[in-house]
Amino acid sequence: GGELAPLARLSAQHQAALAFLRDERDRVGAVSLMLGGNDLFGLVVACAGDLEAPVDPGPCVDANLEAFIDGQVRLHVNTVREIRSVVPEAIVLVHLEADILSPQSGLLLDAYYDASRVVEEYNASVSAAVRRAGAFAVDFNRPFTRTRASLCRYTGLCGVDADGQPDPDGHPSDAGYAKIAEL
Repeated sequence: GGELAPLARLSAQHQAALAFLRDERDRVGAVSLMLGGNDLFGLVVACAGDLEAPVDPGPCVDANLEAFIDGQVRLHVNTVREIRSVVPEAIVLVHLEADILSPQSGLLLDAYYDASRVVEEYNASVSAAVRRAGAFAVDFNRPFTRTRASLCRYTGLCGVDADGQPDPDGHPSDAGYAKIAEL
């Protein structure tokens, strides 16, 4: 049940991906969907306030988490359904989110807040919903999040710009995408 999100409300990136799937539908065997990680990270960071002097984001995250997860579940399910409407025979793999704010990551808010419970709740809700929608929920993140060193190896979180300034990017690096392909 439920309605599909109208294409006009989808992002340009989302529209381009669906157009590609339509154009290549006879050649698509699997679709890998990474969706919502920036939003989850953004919720925790927004709740922490000023990152120069962050506050415990826990009460704010707890107050907003149910509505946030409900919105993300709808987004994931609508996206899986949209993909299925274009390439019904394709295997759809939905990536679960990494716990990049866990204490072992050594990043950002780890001294103030352990987001592990939030990530677990988010992943459990998204996983159950996308499975009901006919997709597979896959945790590709375990090799990435064991230690800060693995985060740096498999993502751009420890990246620097041309001037040597920190320029973190939580998306997989080339090594990270190669690791995902191995899994």
